[in-house]
Amino acid sequence: MGRSSPFLVALLFTFPLGIFFATPIRAADPPLVKEVAVENAGAGPVDRTFVMEHITTAEGGPLDRRQIAGDVKALLATGAFSLVRVQAEEVEGGIRVIYMLWNKYRLTGPVEVEIKPEDDSYYGRSKILDWLDLEEGDRIDDQVIGMAARRIEKEYGKRYFPDARVEWEIEEKDRAGGLAGVKVVVREGKRAKMKRMVFVGNDKMTGKELRKAAGQRSWYNPARWFGARRYDPATLEIARMGIKELYLRKGFLDVRVDPPEVTAPVKILHPMHLATPISNLQSPILNYGVPSRRRPTRRRRSGPPGRGSTPRRRR
Repeated sequence: MGRSSPFLVALLFTFPLGIFFATPIRAADPPLVKEVAVENAGAGPVDRTFVMEHITTAEGGPLDRRQIAGDVKALLATGAFSLVRVQAEEVEGGIRVIYMLWNKYRLTGPVEVEIKPEDDSYYGRSKILDWLDLEEGDRIDDQVIGMAARRIEKEYGKRYFPDARVEWEIEEKDRAGGLAGVKVVVREGKRAKMKRMVFVGNDKMTGKELRKAAGQRSWYNPARWFGARRYDPATLEIARMGIKELYLRKGFLDVRVDPPEVTAPVKILHPMHLATPISNLQSPILNYGVPSRRRPTRRRRSGPPGRGSTPRRRR
């Protein structure tokens, strides 16, 4: 074991957090690398040959902190490690560079999925497993599972579940083999409900007309008294097309009705406000000098006098 030098404090690189600690070396010329060591700080075996194939720091070369930083990035890019740290210490004749590695686990067994509420869940276990996209033998850690969890929450958000949350637990099964299992708990929460529609740019139509075209019930409709209406993307698209069709019937051929923007939920039932921008509204086509759809006057054929036709002039 080498001893610490008063002129060289350990180099420490911590990735992927991007934290770098280093103390400048006093000597003008960089010291030489005497030894490159590989230490396993986590679970499962670490192949030294695999590590050496992905680093450029070599014995006999100068100590280069930028080169070591590149080695750390290269090792993380392999996807085999969750964390890589590099420590340097002075030994007789140069510097000993130590690569400390934490393996990612290998997934063993099926992923355990629990959805709450169990008796009335919107999505089933098979759909959650599809979004997780994990198979036995895959490399896993908190970052891998976390990205899959965000993906699931995003899918729930598309169906207006603003409070959907995904929790997970990685349980080590075999430290020597680097094996672990995963349990995922999905808390769906309440689905958002639409409270009202707000239209922007509708200076040619009233909100009442547009809400009717979109299919929203009036306030005096008893069906609306028993709760807000749950909307899904397909229904919203139908509502948008209904609004556009209304404008087209009124002669606004260049109307554009943008998809609605949903505001953040406010109440316990998470009512959402749909703001539908309407732009590019021009005057009706009749004001642009475009011929109207009136039937054209047909010119009668000339015929004998007395039958409503004008007699021909003789030259």
